[in-house]
Amino acid sequence: MMPLIDVVFLLLTFFIYAMVVLVELKSSGVALVSVEGASQAVDEEIVLLEVDGNGGVLLDGVAVADDELDGRLREIAGRADAPPLVVTLQEVDSPIDRGPSLLRLMDRIQSAGVVDIRLPKLDGGSGVSP
Repeated sequence: MMPLIDVVFLLLTFFIYAMVVLVELKSSGVALVSVEGASQAVDEEIVLLEVDGNGGVLLDGVAVADDELDGRLREIAGRADAPPLVVTLQEVDSPIDRGPSLLRLMDRIQSAGVVDIRLPKLDGGSGVSP
């Protein structure tokens, strides 16, 4: 029984030593960036235009009828301080393909004169301006 215990301790010692030798800790110095010159984040006003699961349009969370959408878009484009228009699809299971609706909506937005159009990235990052 004693030789078996000796062999177990020998194997245990060998595996512990092998793990220490195999794991190499490679570290390099990281230069930290100074944030003394950073500016305060500013909340930017946006207008949110969503396409719901049935192809309907919501402007800032309020449903907009199809016949009044062009007028509302022209109002946004005509403002002196026109905020960016963020166009997105609601994240819902949709029974219809909303791609064609989105393309028609983009044409209507551009024909209304809205210049600053933004599409959010899928990973939640900052938006992309076409």
